[in-house]
Amino acid sequence: MAFLNVSVHDAEVAGVRMDSARELLQLELVLHSCEKVRVDFSSACQWSLSRFERQNVLLAIHEWKASNVATAARCRDLGLDEFWTRMVLTDRYTLYEVSASVGFGGWVLAQGAEVIRAAPETAFSPAPDVVDLLEGIRKRPGMYVRGDASQRVLQLRNLECVGAVLEARG
Repeated sequence: MAFLNVSVHDAEVAGVRMDSARELLQLELVLHSCEKVRVDFSSACQWSLSRFERQNVLLAIHEWKASNVATAARCRDLGLDEFWTRMVLTDRYTLYEVSASVGFGGWVLAQGAEVIRAAPETAFSPAPDVVDLLEGIRKRPGMYVRGDASQRVLQLRNLECVGAVLEARG
């Protein structure tokens, strides 16, 4: 099911964060497509969320607003008191129901929600500084490389060859 034009069905909840100074509750999700997104609930004032388990997978995030005739009943079903139900029904807050397939779920009362997509990761990642790596191995070869002295020399030469290739690509 799509939430703010993003399919969150089968998304893994990777983290939950609360910034009380900014009244911002954040859910970090990994979508079925492996894309990372964050759901920011702005002006989050109340929530009831279950424990974060070993496995946390979403079924959906439902948005309950005053314009929906079923909102009052859903507020009652989720256990919101009369005051917060009135806040939802007068459009001061929106009720967001976080439905879980497995693990983490519950509801959030907030004034808004936004899905923020993570910057796409590139396939190229910079090569580690091979010179520093080799220098560290040379200083303490027994710590990083196993075997007798002749085997360590052979392994160091192989690492130097790999380092030369990586530097040539870099």
